[in-house]
Amino acid sequence: MRRTFSLFTAERTLEDQTASVTALAFSPTGKYLVSGSDDGSIIVWEPLTGTLQCRTVFKSGILSLTWHPAKLNHLFVGCQNGTLAIMDDLKTKESCNSVLTGVKASIFALAVDEYSGNLSIAVGSEIHIAKEVSEGKYATFKILPPPCKLLNATQQTDQKVRGQSLAFKDMGSKLVATYLCHGVVYVLFCCTF
Repeated sequence: MRRTFSLFTAERTLEDQTASVTALAFSPTGKYLVSGSDDGSIIVWEPLTGTLQCRTVFKSGILSLTWHPAKLNHLFVGCQNGTLAIMDDLKTKESCNSVLTGVKASIFALAVDEYSGNLSIAVGSEIHIAKEVSEGKYATFKILPPPCKLLNATQQTDQKVRGQSLAFKDMGSKLVATYLCHGVVYVLFCCTF
């Protein structure tokens, strides 16, 4: 069976960031789209109307964004300088909480499990799993080490790895992590929680 696809048509262009856009995430309902940029700004849009809802600037470039699937205004923001902020009131335009990982490294990827509410964080070369310990406060309860020695890597190859994407599966009991190293992607199925 051959499928026919129609061409995409641009409906609107959202242009208020002053540097490259590095992260995008739709809210769980699809009502909002948030964009993060190298200039440290995040902008929350209503994509159907193109209306800018709020703009916040952090002290570092934005690398990752994710919304909590059950708390509709709960946005996690991961920065290049290691800041991991939680915004739960978009009207104040300020982050109200942060997640302390104990590591000062770039936050490359984030994922929230819809069943447990656990937060997965690719920080530096580690993957942290954090849970909410009180309202808006998260604590790491598990740290997954980086993958072992890379296969088929030459001595000239940069051996640094970083988590690139994260996804919970099996009702939050497992985590799939992809790592990027020198243009090569490694996929690991991680532990059961």
